[in-house]
Amino acid sequence: SLQRAVVVLGFRAVRNLALAAAAEDVFTSDGGTLGQTLWKHSLACASVATLLAKADRVSAEEAFLAGIVHDAGKLILFDAYGENYLEVAGGLPSEQRIAAERERFGTDHQELGLRCADEWGLPMEVADAISNHHDPLDAEDFRGLVDVITVANGLAQHWGVGGLDAREIDVERMVHQSPLNLKLDDLTELQERSLEGFDTLQASFAN
Repeated sequence: SLQRAVVVLGFRAVRNLALAAAAEDVFTSDGGTLGQTLWKHSLACASVATLLAKADRVSAEEAFLAGIVHDAGKLILFDAYGENYLEVAGGLPSEQRIAAERERFGTDHQELGLRCADEWGLPMEVADAISNHHDPLDAEDFRGLVDVITVANGLAQHWGVGGLDAREIDVERMVHQSPLNLKLDDLTELQERSLEGFDTLQASFAN
């Protein structure tokens, strides 16, 4: 029952699982390839983020939720502009994608994701992570969670967690620039545990 789940898992954990289930519906409701791809990436990012958060004394529950919804703004852009959005931003690296979105559409998926977070009543720290996960230095508050999502997003893409095409990312530079408690020697174990976490999450939402 819901009451038992709240007692066993805690209210925030149950809330985040409920929001994640709702997010799955948003990502996959149209049955399109982009939605399915973004959903897999979201699960992968959430898996990596949860592990990074635990190592850095950041709320793992908020990291999980932020990982799930960090790219929600992409769905809005795709819904509004369809294939034009994919032509503009589809193959670009992260640092170029935001600029391309702003130039072509007058906004970007971070800003639209922030609007979603406000509309859904998500915690301020999660909203901050959504709106700054490509620009962590712009975050005024909650830098810990923002940095977790920034790195988790990059690692999930670089490793191709979720069966997605791996992207070339300067991981060494990203790790050195990040204030997280993360070292290059940690990455092999982190990748293995992230893959395990992704498989567990995917199986959970498939049931």
